[in-house]
Amino acid sequence: MGIPNGAGSLDRRITFQRLPTERDESGDLVGDPVTDFACAAAFEPVGGIGIRNREFLASEKRHAESTGRFFIRYRKDFNVRTAQATHQILMVEDRSASPIVTRTFDIKDAQAFRRAGYFVIEVSEVR
Repeated sequence: MGIPNGAGSLDRRITFQRLPTERDESGDLVGDPVTDFACAAAFEPVGGIGIRNREFLASEKRHAESTGRFFIRYRKDFNVRTAQATHQILMVEDRSASPIVTRTFDIKDAQAFRRAGYFVIEVSEVR
């Protein structure tokens, strides 16, 4: 696992979105995610060259899952114990495109390295 060196390596702007908590009668979440906070981050794809893509069949639809990890500076207002259940991450991939290209990631795991001053957040993107 590579740890970013210096502020220049935190070259992405990501937004943490709080997921809705209300569910409908079928168990699906009701409502849209709400922006909680934004911060600088470094993104590292996981698995070989580029992002590891895995195709699978789920409910008769084809999906590709990409995995990676974000590195962000340590912050007191982010709870790594509950992040997986309460948040998702939105990353702008291309601001110059019209419309702007964004990617949304589910948080799979988050670890705090308080002495070193950063978090490592394992994510997956399901398209």
